[in-house]
Amino acid sequence: MTLFSAIVSVLLLATIPQPQEPPVLVEQYEVTAYTLSPHETGKTASHPEYGITASGAKVAELTTVACPPELPFGTRVYIEGVGERMCQDRGGAIKGRKLDVYMHDYNDAIHFGRQTLGVTIIKNSEGDR
Repeated sequence: MTLFSAIVSVLLLATIPQPQEPPVLVEQYEVTAYTLSPHETGKTASHPEYGITASGAKVAELTTVACPPELPFGTRVYIEGVGERMCQDRGGAIKGRKLDVYMHDYNDAIHFGRQTLGVTIIKNSEGDR
């Protein structure tokens, strides 16, 4: 390849429109925390569905979040101050802009309380952003 053809190639590549990532949208959500406590889930450790989310996955700290039905199972979200989680569960009170983060420790969940936090939808199960 000559210097001339290399320059032409670079100039041609520079004129081809490059795909752009859609802008990242941060929305405010009410975020709470839940545990496997029987008074929260209605299930004891001896129940066959204890620790199983609505999606069929086993709850996992640092992974599981209960999301409203508008966010399909498998949707990844980034929660300000919490980190990335995956929609694996539902909850009767989880509608609209509400999320419920799974935590293993009851005291940690109580301490977390109810917070309004910025949430970014990273990717849903259909691959949309």
